[in-house]
Amino acid sequence: NLYIGEDYVPPSDIRKFDCDGTISPIDGTTINHNVDALYNMFSIGNIIYTSRAGGPAAWNTCTGDFEGSMCFNDNNGNPYGPTSATFWGLSFNTSNQMVYATKRQGGDRGVWKFTRAELEAGVAGSGNCIDQLISLGVSSTINPGDNFIPTNVNQILGVVSDNAGDIYIVGWIDPGNGTNYGRILKYKSAGQFIAISPQVNFAVETHGIVWSETNNRIY
Repeated sequence: NLYIGEDYVPPSDIRKFDCDGTISPIDGTTINHNVDALYNMFSIGNIIYTSRAGGPAAWNTCTGDFEGSMCFNDNNGNPYGPTSATFWGLSFNTSNQMVYATKRQGGDRGVWKFTRAELEAGVAGSGNCIDQLISLGVSSTINPGDNFIPTNVNQILGVVSDNAGDIYIVGWIDPGNGTNYGRILKYKSAGQFIAISPQVNFAVETHGIVWSETNNRIY
């Protein structure tokens, strides 16, 4: 089934497309994502996982019930409490069974990576808080092997991985003309920087990124 968020502003109902393309409540009920802004989501079985401040949340598509949420640590290793901060990127790679998430803005913006088992344990309340894999650095200059987000990347949005585990992040960089150009930063699975895509003039404020596990391409 295909699921879609009604709006990114809470409360946002999550609805389902049927085979004829008609939007309907999910199995007679509606998931009301009423806590934080809804930016990204994916499903495993009958559970939908959504982006949420402090860590992803889980919802049951059969009942509409809230199942729980994960705990993320900030870049200083401290768990997030209640916050309105924007956690934007969220994706799951079925090939390597890894989950990826981003925090969009602020001095604690960064990237988290964790296993499906850690996701499920975290939602159930029996898992540990997850540390950032890639945190904001102190320089706008970055070289291969460095483990940080350069400071001129002022926002971090979509995140995915390829089947080998390399990570791709959408970041915004303003070269000084007041325009945020979307660039793709590539990191190794352990968080070491590999490369950044060139600036292209039509890629203004790029948000999303998708990895196709079948044809090995990014969209």
